[in-house]
Amino acid sequence: MRGLVILMFGILVIQLINLQVIKGEEYREQAEINALREIPVPANRGLIYDRNGTLLVQNTARFSATIIPGDLPDRGERTAYRMISNVIGMPISEIEAMVAEGIVNQGEFSPALIKSDLDREVALTLIELEPHVPGLSVQVEPSRNYLSGDLLSHILGYTGPISAEEYAVLADEGYLYQDYLGKSGVELSYEDVLRGKAGKKLVEVDAAGRELRVISERRPIDGTNLVLTIDIELQEAVNDILAEYSTDADTAAAAVIDVKTGELLSMVSLPTFDNNLFSGPISADDLAGLIESPGKPLVNHAISDRYPPGSTFKTIVGSAALQEDIATTGTTIVSRGYINVENEFDPNVIYVYRDWAPLGVLDFYDGIAMSSNVYFYYLAGGFADEGFRGLGADRVAEYARAFGLGSPTG
Repeated sequence: MRGLVILMFGILVIQLINLQVIKGEEYREQAEINALREIPVPANRGLIYDRNGTLLVQNTARFSATIIPGDLPDRGERTAYRMISNVIGMPISEIEAMVAEGIVNQGEFSPALIKSDLDREVALTLIELEPHVPGLSVQVEPSRNYLSGDLLSHILGYTGPISAEEYAVLADEGYLYQDYLGKSGVELSYEDVLRGKAGKKLVEVDAAGRELRVISERRPIDGTNLVLTIDIELQEAVNDILAEYSTDADTAAAAVIDVKTGELLSMVSLPTFDNNLFSGPISADDLAGLIESPGKPLVNHAISDRYPPGSTFKTIVGSAALQEDIATTGTTIVSRGYINVENEFDPNVIYVYRDWAPLGVLDFYDGIAMSSNVYFYYLAGGFADEGFRGLGADRVAEYARAFGLGSPTG
C-alpha cells in the first residue's frame, strides 16, 4: 500500500515538473495570448480634389462584423453563430466558413471578418449582442462616397474588398484581411499614396473577450490627399456635349488637354457608371448589367481602346520619312485629289485613296500645312508607277511604336 502511495505521489511530482518547468513557458505564452488582443485600427483613406479644390470623394463609415475565434466558448460556437445569424441574416454554415478562413489566414486570435457593409441598424443590434457573444465585435471603418455620381467614374475608379489572392501578396505590406483597396482609376494608380498605414492597439480582455484596458496603442497614419488636374465644371460640360452628339453610338470618348503643360483637364468615356455601386457589395443584377451592356461602361474608352489616329499620324510618317532619307523638305508630289493603287495579287482590282481636295504641287511643308492625304500616302507606301519608294509597313510600324503608340502614356 505504501509503495502504491509513493508511486502515485511520484507521478504527481513528475506531472507538476512537466507543467511548471518543461511546459511552463508554453502555457505562460498561451495564457498571455488568452489575456491580450491586438486590435487593428484602420487609417482614413486620402481625399481627392479637382484642380480648383472641389472635393470629389470623401470617407464615410462602413460597419463590419468580426469575431475572434479564440474567444468563442469551447462548446458554444454553434449558439454564438446562431445568434449572429439571426441578426445579419447569414446562414450559419457561411459564418463557420468565414471563421475558418480567418483562422487559416490570420490565426485564431485575430479578428475574422464575418460580414462587411452592414446597415447601421444591424450594426447597432450586433453591438448590443457583443456582451453575450464572446469575441464578437463591430468594426467601424472608412468607406468611399463619390460625390459626382457617374461623372468621374472612369477617372476616379473605385475601391473593393481585398481578395484572398491579393491578401496573399499584400499581407506583408500591412494590409488587413478586411481591407478595401483601389481596384481601378486613380484609386488603383495611387493606392500606395491614398491608403495610409493602419494602426493597432494592444488590449487586455477578460475570459469572455471583453476589453478591460488598453496596454499600448499605435495610432494610424491617414492617407495623403490628392489634387487632380481635372476641372469638374469642364468635365460636366464635355460630358453633356459628348452625350448630345453621340446618341446613335454605343460608345464615345473625349479628352481636353492643356497643350502647353500636358495636363489632363477633362476625360469623358460613355457610357459611364456610378462607382458608388462598388462602395458596398454590388448586387448580381447590377454587376451583370454593367458587364453585359453593349457599350461596356466599365471600360474607359478614352484610354483602353485603339482608334485610327487620323491626320495626327502624318507627323509620325513625315518624321520617319526624313529620318530614313525617303524624303527631304523639298520633295514635291502632285495631289490630284486621289491616288490609285493596284491590288498586288490582282491588277484588275484598283483601290482609290482620296485626298480631301485636289491640292496640286506640294512640298513637305505644304503637305503638313494642307494636311494632304495623298502626300503622306506617297511617303508611307510609295508609288511604284512613278518610281517613288515609300517607308513600307514595317518601318511605319517601327516609328509608330517609337513615338509611343500602343503603349501606356504614363
